[in-house]
Amino acid sequence: EGKRSWARGHPGLALLAATSFAFALWTAPAYAGPGDLDRSFSGNGKLTIDFGTDGLEYALGVAQLPSERIVVVAASAVPTPVGPPAGAVLIARLKKDGSPDTSFSGDGTKVVDPPGDQGWTDASVQPDGSVVVVGGSPFPTASPSDFAVARIGPAGQLDPSLSGDGFAEIDVAPGENDVAEIDDFATAVIGQPDGRFVVGGFSGVARLEPDGPLDPTFSEDGRATPPLAVRDLTPLQGGGIVAVGGALDSTGGLNLAAARLLPDGVPDPSFGDDGTEELDFGQDEVGLSVTVQTDGRIVVGGGSSSRGSIGKGSLSSSLLLRLEPDGSLDQSFPVLTALPVGDVTDLVAQPSGVLGVGPASQRFSNHADFVLFGRRTDGSPDRSFPRRDGSTRTDFHHGTDAALDLAEQADGKVMVTGDVETKIKNKRLLALARRLKRRAREASGERAKRLERRAKRIQRKAIESGQAVGVARYLMRRGAGDGN
Repeated sequence: EGKRSWARGHPGLALLAATSFAFALWTAPAYAGPGDLDRSFSGNGKLTIDFGTDGLEYALGVAQLPSERIVVVAASAVPTPVGPPAGAVLIARLKKDGSPDTSFSGDGTKVVDPPGDQGWTDASVQPDGSVVVVGGSPFPTASPSDFAVARIGPAGQLDPSLSGDGFAEIDVAPGENDVAEIDDFATAVIGQPDGRFVVGGFSGVARLEPDGPLDPTFSEDGRATPPLAVRDLTPLQGGGIVAVGGALDSTGGLNLAAARLLPDGVPDPSFGDDGTEELDFGQDEVGLSVTVQTDGRIVVGGGSSSRGSIGKGSLSSSLLLRLEPDGSLDQSFPVLTALPVGDVTDLVAQPSGVLGVGPASQRFSNHADFVLFGRRTDGSPDRSFPRRDGSTRTDFHHGTDAALDLAEQADGKVMVTGDVETKIKNKRLLALARRLKRRAREASGERAKRLERRAKRIQRKAIESGQAVGVARYLMRRGAGDGN
């Protein structure tokens, strides 16, 4: 108090102190709030992981273990004409601060190549650090393909306790009465507390025992076939399951569909029409993500496009809606289409709202970033996020980035993973391009023009786009979505 009184008695010193204090406030970093990057992760809140494979690398999922280690699951892609790309499973394990977990490997990453020529579409990280991945054979194949399942143990090696070699194929829709079997692949997987896991795909849902066989207590033979192509699954308290995806209607249009199964795999008769609800909004719609609130209401995210316009360059839009516990559309939550994402690829329910991710909508920007958004219980934007539309955007390398999966940590922070575009530079070719540019400046006339054109061609060749896996962590308050 004495020092403050003394300063007030000396106007010049008081003005200097006030000016210094104002300057300190102006130069101090802005307060970090919900939706801002957590700079305790990798120094700036985001991290690019390059596993060093020859093909494209694309994200499958992210999770935090009870040990606070972070597991990122991805796959490498060898392009195929139709269906999922084939390649290896990629796993990175990080410490809480985003640095590599060297107890997992020297650089915290491992590349695992399961048997066969498989493409991987989804992953489930178990509490012990093991990973279950699902997918299928790229189409077309010489014989009908089935669900492909692989399990990688906590040490990053194929787990032989699954089918002897860590890999299994599941025929969910076998041919009957001389009807040909269909090509199929799995698109979603969730683990259950007892070690069993549930796999969904284009032909149905299967539950597997921890060691790989179909669980005979689930729908009598381990296989359930609700009338939809499954794109995502979420567990219910008590062991039930909600599946979302798309279902063809009588006109050939695609409707968003949701199904609820009881713990034994039987359709829940209290949900929709014999366990399934279809929603038609006049376009081709599909559910890509689902989460269940504590009150039993179901939030579904996905995308839509003009009916019959696939392949004709139509502009698609995102879709977010909520269902009542009986499957009917929740009228207190609007059907949202003008979201800042092209598709809603993953969702997490929060006490007062919902969080979602997806690639940036081209309606808002031609530059695609990671997008994380929040919506309150009434569907309105969470105004505590940095943008007025209730979202935050993260750019990695000034390229095309797409968020695909999110997970809530035990401390409430949110991890997001997805695909990021990187620039691969050939230093030798870049040096040649610089030499040609110097020669062009020294030359004149047509020779100078030829040298300049050649330098530009070599420079374009020297900088190629690649795809790696991006991870970001965001600050989040408890109960995000209430707007307070």
